[in-house]
Amino acid sequence: MTVLSARGVSKAFPGVQALSEVGLGAESGEVVGVLGVNGAGKSTLMSILGGLVHADDGEILLDGAPISPQDPAAAARLGIALIHQEPSISPTMTVLENLFATSFPTRHGLLDRSSMRERANRVLDHMGVTLDLDEPGSQLSQAQRQLVEIARALLANPRVVIFDEPTSSLDDNERQALFSLIRELKDGGAVVLYITHFIDEVFTVCDRVVVLRDGRNAGEVGTQEVTHDDLIRLIVGDEVVERPRDSRIAGETALRVRDLRAADSEYGWSFDLAEGEIVGLWGLLGSGRSTLLRCLIGLHPTAEAELEVRDATGAMVATTPRALFRRSGYVPEDRHRQGLALSLSVRANLTISALGSLARLGWVSSAEEAAAVTHAIQAGGIKVASSERPVSVLSGGNQQKVVLNRHIIREPRFWMLDEPTRGLDVGARGEVHDSIAAMADAGATVLMVTSDVDELLQLSDRVLVLSRHGDLTSRSAGVEKDELMRLAQASRSETVLASRSETVAREA
Repeated sequence: MTVLSARGVSKAFPGVQALSEVGLGAESGEVVGVLGVNGAGKSTLMSILGGLVHADDGEILLDGAPISPQDPAAAARLGIALIHQEPSISPTMTVLENLFATSFPTRHGLLDRSSMRERANRVLDHMGVTLDLDEPGSQLSQAQRQLVEIARALLANPRVVIFDEPTSSLDDNERQALFSLIRELKDGGAVVLYITHFIDEVFTVCDRVVVLRDGRNAGEVGTQEVTHDDLIRLIVGDEVVERPRDSRIAGETALRVRDLRAADSEYGWSFDLAEGEIVGLWGLLGSGRSTLLRCLIGLHPTAEAELEVRDATGAMVATTPRALFRRSGYVPEDRHRQGLALSLSVRANLTISALGSLARLGWVSSAEEAAAVTHAIQAGGIKVASSERPVSVLSGGNQQKVVLNRHIIREPRFWMLDEPTRGLDVGARGEVHDSIAAMADAGATVLMVTSDVDELLQLSDRVLVLSRHGDLTSRSAGVEKDELMRLAQASRSETVLASRSETVAREA
């Protein structure tokens, strides 16, 4: 029985036809994948179903009856829950308060915190997740914020659950727990719409796939009827060229790090990075990947740090995290909260970190700024009708490209990348991979945090693995996936032995 369907749905924004007569249907107990490149219209369609956006034409049916939710609260009353890729978590509210932000339960006119805790723990246990209910939203990692967003939606026992890139911030264990939860929702008769750029996830959880391309239906297939390559061709419309990892020889040591220690940790990190080298930084959630990166460039308080960089004469000279930051291009994990000024134009976002180099006698040269913006847009493959458009109207993938390519104007010596391809489609990911390789080929040093093991091994010349205790181990690019997982979950003594073994192997 068809529970939810969309017929002939169209939606236009200024300068962009986002959807053109799109159709979609889903039955009770079915998981339908909604695929397409960034800008294909997936999130727009889901936003219409979830009451965030109103369609210009077409109709939405629930149990055969037309509906038109005017806002998310109206959609929720109909039993439709939209779980966003970018969680809307209040930094000043606790996890518990964020979970019930849209409907606080009361008893005798007072907030019923006992009931809130009981219901919250029940949902989190069901998800296989442990969160401190009293932790303020400002202290949550991106992955924890995503888990809170999912739990908040499930508290209402929805009939239709829409997941928009739910695993882009989750580690492998959390992904598996989410997949189990989706199977339980399916077994309970719920409709699940699942947006993802990870093709392997489609075959893990989806029964059927609807593909959008350029705001139109491009195809609909059962997951038992197609291969991985078939789906990619359907998504992008042509053959995708595999990008094998080129082997490169690292140059001289560009950065030497000794006893880098976060202010809230008793353990320090020591490692070297070479010129023209891509070093992947990997570990499970909570291992401190982003913390290490942010400590290195002064964005997280450090207790101590001994850093040296190679100067123009070839000598290693002492530096500080803040000084290293000025030499670096930094791409944060959370592009909305940390990477973009959403109310400003694409032009302003691309040049905001390079105004000093574009200024003459204190005034920004309009001609140089225009040339720099054009170069950044073309080099990054950013799709935008005009650089004066607000960056907020771009697709998630194009927003990420703005964050990455704003730094090319300054030509930094170091690149510090935290999940640089999060939320990007298969084509855009390949473009970003090419950009990262080009950085290293030009002699820059790249340190990259990624949760995607395949991406880690494809791009990296060397891998630094953080254990669950925060210990750091170096491995060559040929490391096997099971070895990465073993190191990530190792005890402190096991990690020390592994580090010594790697040192002996390199010296031999």
